[in-house]
Amino acid sequence: MEKLKNYKNLFFIGIGGIGMSALAIILKERGFNIIGSDKSNSKTIEKLINKGIKVYINHDPSHITKEIDAIVYTNAISNDNPELLRAKELGIPTLDRATVLDIVSSPKFTIGISGTHGKTTTTSMISKIFLKAGLSPSLAIGGEIEEIDGSGYEGNGKYFIYEACEAYGSFLKLHPNIAVITNIDSDHLDYYKNIEYIKQTFEKYLRENLPPF
Repeated sequence: MEKLKNYKNLFFIGIGGIGMSALAIILKERGFNIIGSDKSNSKTIEKLINKGIKVYINHDPSHITKEIDAIVYTNAISNDNPELLRAKELGIPTLDRATVLDIVSSPKFTIGISGTHGKTTTTSMISKIFLKAGLSPSLAIGGEIEEIDGSGYEGNGKYFIYEACEAYGSFLKLHPNIAVITNIDSDHLDYYKNIEYIKQTFEKYLRENLPPF
């Protein structure tokens, strides 16, 4: 959290995404003022609003003011997004979601779940086990579970369980203490091009991003 210590007001572009909303909830619980936008309303956004998070239903440069300390975005946001462009005009720092997730989770013992198939199910199963065991983990899941009525949860225990998505190589910015890989298959070929590149990226993740044994 050291890298976020000078920030108070965070603006999430695409806050309605399942991964973004989870991170927004956790940061809200940690005392940050969270604002966000998305192209359409949803049940996820309604839950965020009920938690006191202000959400704009459209992307407009007027939403980005000098009071914003940093922008959080995902790879799903295009480079010509009007809010992202406005932030750059104002010199506001922009942080991708994976980088922020790594910062937020780093004070705890982290378990990251990756894989082409089944990572949300596996992350949910591990999360449920830790919750049932009374370990109060922090959670950032790629789907909702009924135990927390959502995908994000700020627990008071020492563990942080998250879905480490490999899309666009974003998991290369994460540094879990334990990595769970469900499987490796051809996916996200608009980025990876072929299965060999996918395998090489997973190998790089396991070789360079985990602590030594």
